[in-house]
Amino acid sequence: SDKVLEFSFQKGENTIELRYISEPVTIKSIRLYHKAELPTYEEYLKQQAGAQPGEKPEKIQAEKAYLKSEAFLFPLNDRSSPANEPSSLEYIKLNVIGSTNWSEPKQWITWKFSVNKSGFYQIALREKQSAEAGVNANKKLLIDGEVPFQEAENIVIPYDRAWKMYVIGEDHDGYRFYLTEGEHTITLYNTVGELGDVLSELNTVIGELNDVYRKIRMLIGSTPDPNRDYKID
Repeated sequence: SDKVLEFSFQKGENTIELRYISEPVTIKSIRLYHKAELPTYEEYLKQQAGAQPGEKPEKIQAEKAYLKSEAFLFPLNDRSSPANEPSSLEYIKLNVIGSTNWSEPKQWITWKFSVNKSGFYQIALREKQSAEAGVNANKKLLIDGEVPFQEAENIVIPYDRAWKMYVIGEDHDGYRFYLTEGEHTITLYNTVGELGDVLSELNTVIGELNDVYRKIRMLIGSTPDPNRDYKID
């Protein structure tokens, strides 16, 4: 899961201890803070009351990423559609990014772009999400490094074998994002989505089973005697 852990502190003096396990790390500072509550999408729109639509569409070529979390999130070639840009019958053109390289939680890609007029903009992805049949992809959306509202914490991109235009928040007629004139960044960050709680509980259960397994091995060894009855409470 990519959830932030929350810790309870008592009033007065407390102690934080970090114990070495492996690999060196340098720490500059430790800060205690309250996690900010994100507004809902409706509250976000109210905060931008009176804002007008943006001036014109901006197209970002996805393979030209500004920043990425992993070196192997490199541009790829896809010839399955002539609408992928750039397209060529003669040469291999790098025209997409992601695919199965971009499948692990907490991987992210950031793109930089500019808008000519402050206002509301929608974000549409030309995408194909066909890695695992019937399985949705879950992404967290950040604008300028910040999640704008609660619903952007989990953007669900449905499974589809074909290339299509997917408007973020299409079940809400497309989310509208307020952008000021000038440069901005968009980041898509892999999450486990609604499976987060299930995976966390599963890890706990697996840990408990491993504890039981180790205790049994301590009693019966690695090769149990088939002619002996073991009485294990």
